[in-house]
Amino acid sequence: SSRLRVSANFAEHAKVRDLVNGKKLPTTAALIVEADASDSIYCASVSSDARFCAVGLEKDLRLWELQSSPSKSYPSKLKGRGSSLLGHSGRVLSAAFSSDSELLLTGGQDGSPRLWKTSQRAGIAVYGLRSRRSKAPVWALDWCATG
Repeated sequence: SSRLRVSANFAEHAKVRDLVNGKKLPTTAALIVEADASDSIYCASVSSDARFCAVGLEKDLRLWELQSSPSKSYPSKLKGRGSSLLGHSGRVLSAAFSSDSELLLTGGQDGSPRLWKTSQRAGIAVYGLRSRRSKAPVWALDWCATG
């Protein structure tokens, strides 16, 4: 069992300015993810609408729902202990949410990208991008708009 701690302290950076032209940048928030010395974090991703946070671990993907504060424009609290999404047979190295936060795409050491339905906390597809003899890790992945 992992002793993963995700900080509920979101750091707001509202007065950040572009170094080139001095214009004020949009308000941003940072989520700090920490692990016990016995565990390792390989990736972390927050959905664009700040509803979810996904953290890649050793053979485990953890998904949290984030709770916003009425007085702040960014999440201020995590809901519960997070859900374990099991399926990868190695380290989870990459994670990306769809633009509507309904889907989560992950990749890992096992070389098989996986698609998850966030509302159901369940896997819905496994992609076989690699041949059985060559299972290269999926270090990075992302979504793109089509149509």
